[in-house]
Amino acid sequence: MSSVEERHWSQEEFIDRARTVAPGEEFDLEGRTYRRRHYPAVRDDDSEGQRRLHATDPETGAHVDLLRAEVRAFWTWAVVNTFFYTGVRVEELREITQTALSTLRLSDSGETVLLLQIVPS
Repeated sequence: MSSVEERHWSQEEFIDRARTVAPGEEFDLEGRTYRRRHYPAVRDDDSEGQRRLHATDPETGAHVDLLRAEVRAFWTWAVVNTFFYTGVRVEELREITQTALSTLRLSDSGETVLLLQIVPS
């Protein structure tokens, strides 16, 4: 498993552990203790509150925005894997949009294959 993949999965585990405790309570992850942050001004049914999941390391005071860290870990994983499996250059990667994806149905087996069309720079 690559380090970017490990980072992505560890961020997901961090989020899962944080969601198991109520705001203000502590939880352990990989031998460290964290406290889930509490937002008193945010109601439970508030959609903005659903997008907030933060933790603090009580020993160091380090603050982590868990959802932002997971998004960053996912996109790092996606970019590294795109480079690895396609061999694209950075400028080509920046031009990829969802319109670059198409499907092809194989006539002999009926299998659907996903195609990525990269415009050369």
